[in-house]
Amino acid sequence: MPTTAVSRAIQPSAPAADAPRSVLLEVLPLLDGLHAGIVEAMRRRAGTRFQFLLTEGDTAGFAGHVGTGDAVIDTTDLQRRAEAAASTADETDIFARARDIEARYGITYMRDIIQMDRRISTSFNPSASASVHASHQEGSLVGIIGQINFYVDYFEALLSEQQIDLVIVRPDSRAGAAVTYVAAARGIPVTLAGGSNYGSLVTWMCGPFMAPDFVMSRMQQEPTESADPVDQTREDSKVPAQAQAFMRDRMHRLPQTSYLLHQLYRATKIRAAHVLLDLKRRRFRRRISFVAVLQQHWRVYRSARYLIRHSETSLTALTAQPFVLFLLQVEPEYSTLCLAREFGHTEAIVHQLALSLPAGINLVVKEHAPNIGNRALESYARMRRLPNVLLADYRLPGHELAEAATAVATISGSIGKQSTRMGKPAIVFSSHVDYAQMPNVRVVTSLHELPAIARWATQSFGDDEIATWRRAGDSLYDALTEISFDGAGLRLLGGDGSALPQEQIELAVDRLLDMVRWQRQFGVPL
Repeated sequence: MPTTAVSRAIQPSAPAADAPRSVLLEVLPLLDGLHAGIVEAMRRRAGTRFQFLLTEGDTAGFAGHVGTGDAVIDTTDLQRRAEAAASTADETDIFARARDIEARYGITYMRDIIQMDRRISTSFNPSASASVHASHQEGSLVGIIGQINFYVDYFEALLSEQQIDLVIVRPDSRAGAAVTYVAAARGIPVTLAGGSNYGSLVTWMCGPFMAPDFVMSRMQQEPTESADPVDQTREDSKVPAQAQAFMRDRMHRLPQTSYLLHQLYRATKIRAAHVLLDLKRRRFRRRISFVAVLQQHWRVYRSARYLIRHSETSLTALTAQPFVLFLLQVEPEYSTLCLAREFGHTEAIVHQLALSLPAGINLVVKEHAPNIGNRALESYARMRRLPNVLLADYRLPGHELAEAATAVATISGSIGKQSTRMGKPAIVFSSHVDYAQMPNVRVVTSLHELPAIARWATQSFGDDEIATWRRAGDSLYDALTEISFDGAGLRLLGGDGSALPQEQIELAVDRLLDMVRWQRQFGVPL
C-alpha cells in the first residue's frame, strides 16, 4: 500500500535521532482523539517526555496518559497564580516590565497578546460584541498586563529548566501567546494541529500562525508518483460530510422557536451536570455565567430571524449585477484574532472594501451560520446602509454564490483557498494563511492599496491565466495532502472525538517531525 496522507502500511518506527525529547503540549478537547495517540507514539519512538497544559477538570481524564518524567500544569491554577502575582505588583513596575518584554520579543501586548485572547478581546472587539465571551469580566488592564508578565517569566523558566524542544500550543490566550513568543525567540519549533480545509485532512501548522512557507516549499518539490486515494475530496468544502449535514440542518432550525426551546433545555441540563460534578469535587470551576449562556441562545434565535427578514434570498437578484463575495467568519476565533491581527475589525473591512469597488460592482456579504449570534444586529444594519452592499441569506449555498461572483474576498477564510481551484481572483486580509502566495490571491497589507487590488480582482482574465490558477490550486491540494493526516472523528472537524486509527497516529507523528525539522532549519515563522 503506498504511503499517502490518508492511508499507509504500518511499519516499525525506528527512534528518530532528531525527534523532540521534551515537549510542552496543550491538551484540547477538540483534539481528544489525537493528543493521547501522539503522546504514546512519541514516547515509544524517542522516549519523549511531556509537560501537559490542562484545564482544571480535564486533568483527571488525561491522567492515564501521564508517564514517568511527565508533568501536568493545571492552567486554571496557573491563572490564579498569575492573578495573585499581578495583584501584589506595583503599577509602575508592571508597565516598566511589560515594555521591557515587548522590546525584547518585538511585540506589543495589546496587538500580539491581548487582542488574540478571546476572553479579553471580545469585550472590546466590535466584530464579536454579542458573543457569550463578551460577558466575561477580566479585570483591569494593568492587572491583565501584570498577568502576562507572570506568564512570560514562568515560561522562560519552564522552557529552560525542562529543556523543551517543541511547543504544541494555541496562541489565542495569554498563556499560549506568551509561551509562543518565548519559544520562537529561542528557536524552539512551535506548531498546532489545524484543519486543511480539504475534507478531514489535518495539518501541523508552520509556526503558531499558519505561515505559508512550509506548504510552498512542498509545492516546489518534484511531484511524487504515489496514488491519490482522496481525489474525491478535491471539491469537498471545509468540513467532512457528517458535519456538513449537521450544519445544514442547524442552519434551517436556527429561526425556529422549537429549536430555541430545545437549546435552552439542553443548556440547562449541561449546567446542572456541571454543578453536580463541582459539588462532587467540592470545588467550583470558573465558567461563563449561565444567564449569559441562555442569553446567547436567544441572540442566535433573534439574529437568525433578523437576517432572514433583511437579507436577499434570491440568487437571481444577488447575481443580477457583477459582485465580489465576502464571506464572514466565526468570531472570536483563531482565524481572525491571530491570523489577521492587522485587520481584525470585520465591519471596517467590509466598509473599506465596499468603498474601494469599481462602479457597477456590488459587494455581497454572507454570514457564516456558526457565527450567528456573535455579531450585533446593528453591525448588519450598518453594512446594509452602504449602497453597493447586499446581505445574502445565510442559508444560501456559499459555493453557488462563489461560482457566480466576479471575485471573492475574505479576511482569512477557506474561500480564499477554494477560489484557486475555482479560477477566481481572491482578495485576502491576512499574510499568514497557507494559500497567501497563490497566483490568484492578492494579500492586502495596507488599505491604501485596496482600490488597486479591487480593480485588479474585478477585471476580465483570460482562459490561460485561469487555467494556471487552477493548476496551482491542484498543486496546493497535493502539497497539503502530502503533509497531512486523516483526522476524521476529531471534534475539531465536527466528529465524535473518537480515537484516530493507529496508522493515522503514526502518520501524524511523521508529519509533526517533518514540521519540526523544517522549523529547526529555517526558523519559527511569526
